[in-house]
Amino acid sequence: CDLLIVMGTKLTSPFNVVVGRVPRLCPRVLISAEPVGLFPPTVRDQNSGGLFLKGGFTFAAPKAYRDVLLHEEAPQGVMTLVEAAGWGPHLRRIAEAKLPQVEPSAWAPPMGYWQDVTGVE
Repeated sequence: CDLLIVMGTKLTSPFNVVVGRVPRLCPRVLISAEPVGLFPPTVRDQNSGGLFLKGGFTFAAPKAYRDVLLHEEAPQGVMTLVEAAGWGPHLRRIAEAKLPQVEPSAWAPPMGYWQDVTGVE
């Protein structure tokens, strides 16, 4: 993984382990209205299921070198990232194009897929 982007989540199981499984030099961006997945865990994280989050985000630590918080709701945070990367005009052209709509059921995994893969219900 060259870049981890986490957005709009409370970082509950099974997804909370992803934060700690990327290489130590991999930049990690959290796009969220509330900081979650912090290390060490806060009371707020304990309530959202991230109590023992190994390798959690460290935004304010003196040696924080790879974690970035875009403190916004996910849709606005994504647009902030898109604009900062210079992709805004391209994304707007795609959004304005009349592309065929795909029903979510056409691309969604079958029921029970994630349980089978992760072993978590």
